[in-house]
Amino acid sequence: MKPDLGHALATEAMTLIGEISPLVAGSYREGSINTIGAMLLMASIEQERAAENAVSAITDMAALFKEAAPVVQGGLSERLSVAAAREIESYLVSSLAAHRDDMQRLLIELQTLAEDQGAEGLSLRKRIWEVLAREADRNIMALG
Repeated sequence: MKPDLGHALATEAMTLIGEISPLVAGSYREGSINTIGAMLLMASIEQERAAENAVSAITDMAALFKEAAPVVQGGLSERLSVAAAREIESYLVSSLAAHRDDMQRLLIELQTLAEDQGAEGLSLRKRIWEVLAREADRNIMALG
């Protein structure tokens, strides 16, 4: 059976915080050990949900780009269409992160355009903020 990385990280975090840290109570090392333990605990949570969050972000942006492409003029319209149709090539977290980063750069361009349109771009700005709000909700760090 393959060990679960998240469980291993969380176990090591709790060992550091619960068993090692008390041995050096009151010293500078206690704070360092507790900080490392907290970081390991957060890493265990993040590694568990990293791929799902990236895929959800990519899917949300692709849907937005598909909606926006017909109402945007010029080269941006074509790039939005291409990005909306782009398949996920790999589910490695690093590959998903690169894909998401590419789409986020395009989202910034789209948002800039919507901002420049003033009142005319209001519905597009609202749709962009919906996507951004879902992304923020997905990435809230909840311990416990």
